[in-house]
Amino acid sequence: MDTITSDPLVEMTTGSTTVPTITDFYAGKDILITGATGFVGKVLVEKLLRSCGDVGNLYCLIRPKSGKDHNQRLLAILSEKLFDRVRKERPACIGKVKAVNGDIIEGNLGLSAEDEAMLISNVSVLFHCAATVKFNEPLRLAIRMNVAGVQRVVKLTEKLTKLESFVHVSTAYANCDKNRISECVYPPPMCPEKLIKAVGWMDDSMCDAVCPFVLGNWPNTYTYTKAMAEYIIVQGKRDIPTSIIRPSIIGAAWREPFPGWIDNFNGPTGLLIGVSKGLLRLMKGERKAIADIIPVDIFVNMLITVGWYTGTCRPEKVNVFHCTSGSVNKVSWGEIERYIVSNVTKMPVENIFRVPYCRFTNSSLCYKTLTFADHIIPAYLFDLWTRVMGGKPVLAGVYDKLHRAISSLDHFTSNSWEFVSENPAKLSEIMHAEDKKAFSYDIKAMQWEKYWENYVLGTKQYVLKEELSGLPDARKRLQRLRLIQYLLNATLFLLVWRLLIARTHFARKLWQFVVGLSQKFVVGLPKVTRSP
Repeated sequence: MDTITSDPLVEMTTGSTTVPTITDFYAGKDILITGATGFVGKVLVEKLLRSCGDVGNLYCLIRPKSGKDHNQRLLAILSEKLFDRVRKERPACIGKVKAVNGDIIEGNLGLSAEDEAMLISNVSVLFHCAATVKFNEPLRLAIRMNVAGVQRVVKLTEKLTKLESFVHVSTAYANCDKNRISECVYPPPMCPEKLIKAVGWMDDSMCDAVCPFVLGNWPNTYTYTKAMAEYIIVQGKRDIPTSIIRPSIIGAAWREPFPGWIDNFNGPTGLLIGVSKGLLRLMKGERKAIADIIPVDIFVNMLITVGWYTGTCRPEKVNVFHCTSGSVNKVSWGEIERYIVSNVTKMPVENIFRVPYCRFTNSSLCYKTLTFADHIIPAYLFDLWTRVMGGKPVLAGVYDKLHRAISSLDHFTSNSWEFVSENPAKLSEIMHAEDKKAFSYDIKAMQWEKYWENYVLGTKQYVLKEELSGLPDARKRLQRLRLIQYLLNATLFLLVWRLLIARTHFARKLWQFVVGLSQKFVVGLPKVTRSP
């Protein structure tokens, strides 16, 4: 099968005057972006507008949703804070973003004949970012979006007469059945065509029943379908310059457009919010395992650079690029646990349920026992109090959803992978000096502690929509919760101890010894203070 060559960049030399800069390459080129309404897609659009001001039109494939058509959804996105710098620095560029009505799960991507003809005659670069990123998406929908959807995009590329570069966004965990993952496309778990046909005639109950057998060594439908999609990309390449980029876990922005920008609850953000609210206090995982997180702006910079390389070098084979952090700037889940708890207590969110605290454990028995004691019991006690006060109990339901959500992360917080990342380094060697600054994807200098401080602030501002002016009140509430927690713990200790004293001879003897020792200390204290 087709794999990446050992040195795909030999035709290019560092800083060559015959090789255009990244901004020169994109100048005047029309770009099609799928998934432009998603986290990565938004940052990609913003970065292209801000750093490649002479770019042509950015066509964004957008489906109607929640009563809004494709144009209304695009206007809502462009009005977000994310685009503040573009509106200030390059206001004319906003008009270059065009919404195209379409959907990757529809035949021919749901394109009208007019829109298809327009794309065919204009698009030079295609970034395919659209996918369902839910780990436990039902098998049928995951295949429709991540497998069949990729097939439809590949068919479109065959029609695009001006296409110079096609970049598919995969995931570093597409081959997580292996411990060491190279920058190549591996054989698929099964024939994608057969799988698409099979789910076509099976109903939902049958799909759900066969799902565990279909997945095999893959932990979820997301990673499984992403592995299938890569094979489809290779099989459909023909003479189209094509690359695959695999990010690990994508987190908040490190630097651009501003530190800490985030707009969703996925991945680390959901964990951060759960901990900051005092709800999530225990997770299954290995504290020493590598947490391979990559800031979204770093990934987007590499994505744009890979698009430039693909269109400039026009490689014969499908190139694969890993965008990961574990090999260059390691951080463990135990360290992240510490960074999160430290920062959410310094910069607490509003409406905290309990004092923030969280820990990882790799023991199933310990996890089940402590979850029951620290999650389930407090939830039912709180719901009982709420019912007595005439309210509607909801916390037990919240914990049920929370436990189902975090259980899908167990595989990734309990294991580490070695992602071979040679091609990003080779790519950096041929970049122009100005491109290395404007589109840097080097995270060696990033300090994780500072990154998580900005991550917490960004989550508070951009996801929870809380103003920083509310921090003093949030800190006062946290102090009150701490006092209540201390009093409750002291009361519980005294009750348990009193029960032990009443029932066991050893506890009574120990208590009498402690009391006697304390009395001797108090009686002897005046003598010590009077001595010269």
